Amino acid sequence: MVSKAQVMAIAAGDSWLAKGANILMFGPPGGGKSHLAAAIGLALIENGWRVLFTRTTDLVQKLQVARRELQLESAVAKLDKFDLLILDDLAYVTRTRPKPACSSNSSPQDMSGAPSSSPPISPLENGTASFRTRP
Repeated sequence: MVSKAQVMAIAAGDSWLAKGANILMFGPPGGGKSHLAAAIGLALIENGWRVLFTRTTDLVQKLQVARRELQLESAVAKLDKFDLLILDDLAYVTRTRPKPACSSNSSPQDMSGAPSSSPPISPLENGTASFRTRP
């Protein structure tokens, strides 16, 4: 479970966003991940951060179109103007090519919703934090 204090710290953005860290949210469908991500994004916007919230499938489709139209560099440059990209429904991205530019392979263990062995929000070596939501 994620505490209110943890959500407020994430919503401030100063301690992780300026460092380029990531946050991953895991949990069963209906657990509130998208709602929580949207609320955090809105709070960050209110604090002056530039945030894009999009479904991962929509972003991948736009990038595929940009690549076909030889505009991928421009499309990525537009994304780079945001301080934070919130990618919703990452597990639903399907592979359309043998070697996709973007995809997600989640293990059954990651999607099980089982409690994590780490604290609800834990920084990882690569600057990523993860936490689980529960219904």
